[in-house]
Amino acid sequence: MTPESFTRKLAVVENRKVFGTGLITAHLILAEACTYLGRHDQARKHAAEISGIAPGFSLADISKLNFYSDPSQIGIRLEVMRKAGLK
Repeated sequence: MTPESFTRKLAVVENRKVFGTGLITAHLILAEACTYLGRHDQARKHAAEISGIAPGFSLADISKLNFYSDPSQIGIRLEVMRKAGLK
């Protein structure tokens, strides 16, 4: 994905005003996009939101979500989320 595609993804999710609604998926998308865009403080904030919504949610749980359409990308996505602070 290109930085432009992550910028668009970030804008779409932020514009939906989903914060505080308990949507783990939204925070996963935001943490991933922020990490790719070098916004590491924001990425850590979204990882912390995930932990607040679902205490105990971990990298292993991401694999179970079937969230990504290309299964070969899961390792890359897990590394990105690790950089964002999810354990």
